[in-house]
Amino acid sequence: NVIGVADESWRALTAQNDEVTTLAHEVVHAFVQGRTPRRDTLYAFSIEGFPSYFHWPALGALIGEAVYENRMDRAQIRYLERRQTGLDYRGERLPPEKPILQITADEIGLYKDRFVLNDRALLVWDYLRRNLGREGFDALVREMSNRDSLTSAEFFTLIQQHAPLLVEDAHLWLETTDFPDRLRRPVAP
Repeated sequence: NVIGVADESWRALTAQNDEVTTLAHEVVHAFVQGRTPRRDTLYAFSIEGFPSYFHWPALGALIGEAVYENRMDRAQIRYLERRQTGLDYRGERLPPEKPILQITADEIGLYKDRFVLNDRALLVWDYLRRNLGREGFDALVREMSNRDSLTSAEFFTLIQQHAPLLVEDAHLWLETTDFPDRLRRPVAP
């Protein structure tokens, strides 16, 4: 991908700038974007949901875990607000919420950076990371990322191999819009 950063933004670059987040997002595309066939139901999640999440653990490792935790907390808050209101932060109507695996390749532009692919998708990965632990999560991601292709069936097979107790929840996350309390991030007291 090609992105532009204004000269003044580049000169004032810090770890907290939006430009760093954008750069990190674009860098991870090549490493985590699955080679998913366009017609497969995993395509939208693979193309935008994976990179929308994976730059956050990377930034957390470089800048501090609080960056990751704060972003995941904000993702959950915004997701719940968007579900309730159907509006984005500007008050504009959002596309209807759909299960992640029902978002088609042609609909990625409707959801990318707005709804589902930038909030629920992050929460799916965060849930897996919290429940698998770092080593288990890293093993899942490593195997997923080293595959020549990745379909939805193969994705669920990997979940089965690495986290058999989470398969049912993975289906709930990806094939429905349900968001029961057990899936949610813990809320700080």
